[in-house]
Amino acid sequence: MRLDSLRGRWALVGFVFTRCGNAEACPLTMRRMVSVQEAVPAEQLELVVFTLDPDYDTPERLRDYAVGYGADLDRWTLATGDRELLREALPSLFNVMALGSGPATSHPVKLTLVRPDGTLDVSWDDDGFRLEELQARLP
Repeated sequence: MRLDSLRGRWALVGFVFTRCGNAEACPLTMRRMVSVQEAVPAEQLELVVFTLDPDYDTPERLRDYAVGYGADLDRWTLATGDRELLREALPSLFNVMALGSGPATSHPVKLTLVRPDGTLDVSWDDDGFRLEELQARLP
């Protein structure tokens, strides 16, 4: 998947890793994304999750992780791949820096709304996410 493949659609982007042990981080991100899946029609918004642990998170692991939270895989893009891209370039673009490695990786909880032209619209940190605010920003 390339970021420019999202052009023409609104997208909600989050970062997780499947062996995250912090209930206030990746599991929270996944629960929020599923709440969006349930409230916002597919034609209005694409849901995208990038792993912060590409050395461990295979496509199968990401798929199983997302399904465990109730993700409708027809609506989600689950991305893993190049370590440098997923540990440095993308997190820097979205201001989500991961520290450490493996299960001890630490990172902020952040969801980012990307406009159809590929620019970042708004980001929500930690407890700042409000579904109603997201819905109000969409056409």
